[in-house]
Amino acid sequence: MSRSARAIPLDCLGPHARQQVDNVLYGAAVQKALRAEKKANKYGAKRTEVDGIVFDSAAEARRWSVLKLEERAGLITGLERQVPYAITINGEHIAKWIADFRYVRDGQTVCEDVKGVRTPVYRLKAKLVQAIHGIRITEISA
Repeated sequence: MSRSARAIPLDCLGPHARQQVDNVLYGAAVQKALRAEKKANKYGAKRTEVDGIVFDSAAEARRWSVLKLEERAGLITGLERQVPYAITINGEHIAKWIADFRYVRDGQTVCEDVKGVRTPVYRLKAKLVQAIHGIRITEISA
């Protein structure tokens, strides 16, 4: 049985029916707002903005500020952030690791990762990046 939908003015409804409509509309609005909220980081990191750049954590933002000062002072050159490294074995892409920062100090390339928690996945990726790319990751404690 098919019916065409018709709009019914809310003022035609009794108080109980109006309350039900309000509950449905309010519930939908609350659900939409909850979906819009960003999921909190499970390790407690808070996104932080510095120099118009949004960092995954306040510790990473602080490190960026220090490295920018070192770059201005001429202690480091070629400062980059979020540099990806492919983890490929026997021609098959397994994963990627993203360095928080990469720069050159005293002629040596340095790859840094700001770490609050050294997860098992991170430890494995760090070993693979070292084995494949010959890169030793410098860990900066949060």
